[in-house]
Formats: sequence, C-alpha cells, structure tokens
Amino acid sequence: MCLMSPYHRLAYADRARQDLVGRSHQHCSQRYSFMTLATPLLILVLLALSGFADSLGFFYASKIWQNGALSWPDLAKSSFGWAVGISLYIFSLRPLSTAGVTSAEVQTVVWFAMTIIGVVILSGRFLQWNRLDQVVAAVVVMALGWLLVRTSV
Repeated sequence: MCLMSPYHRLAYADRARQDLVGRSHQHCSQRYSFMTLATPLLILVLLALSGFADSLGFFYASKIWQNGALSWPDLAKSSFGWAVGISLYIFSLRPLSTAGVTSAEVQTVVWFAMTIIGVVILSGRFLQWNRLDQVVAAVVVMALGWLLVRTSV
C-alpha cells in the first residue's frame, strides 16, 4: 500500500522520468563525442595496417624471382601480406562510409600513402637515399595529404 497521495506519486514519477531522460541524453551525447573521435581513429588505424600489410606484400614480391627461381617462402609471405591488406581495406570501407567518405579517390589516397611509407620503411634504405630524393619523397607524401584534405570537402 502506497502512502503517497496520487498527486505526489505523479510528481515523483514525472521527476524520475525527467531524470532518466536527462541521463539518457547525457549518455547519448557522450557516446556521440566518443564516436566522432573513434571513427576517424579506427579508419586511420585500419588503413595504416592495410597499407603496411600491402607493403609487406610488395616487399616480398620483389624477392620472389631474385635468384632466377621461384622462392615459395617469399611468394607465401607476399600473398599473405596482400590478403591481409585487402581484408583490412575492405573492413575500413564500413567506417569510411559511415563517416561519409564515399569517394574512391579519398579512400585510396590514404591507403596509397601508407603503402608507400611501409615499403620505404621495410626496405631500410630511406636514410641512404640522396637528400634531394628524401625531400621529394616527403613532398610527395605531403602532397597526398593535401589531396586528401582538398578532395574530402
């Protein structure tokens, strides 16, 4: 048996509902701010890993025929790198689409930049390049970033 009057019960229920709605709204806004940060971060991580995996594919592909005979271990490593790379790229398309990035140019430019950087890192010869070649490579990567920013608008 409730000792509150009908008026007090209604006021109590209304206050509880407002509190619940307020908390629910606050939770949604926190989730939204997390999603606005998490989605681009997820996209960059997936595309970076995809580009790095593909760069492994390219790196080992360059060794497949070095001795005039097919190197099965290098072929396997190369194929594995490309399989992982394309899988991660496909997984990255969902958050890209969610973020409104549907342009193939924009989607590919990030992957391309990460692949180039990965190949350069894996070769281990970037520091042995002429200073001019290093500057040109840095300008190319910055130009890709420029294109990414300009074409995503």
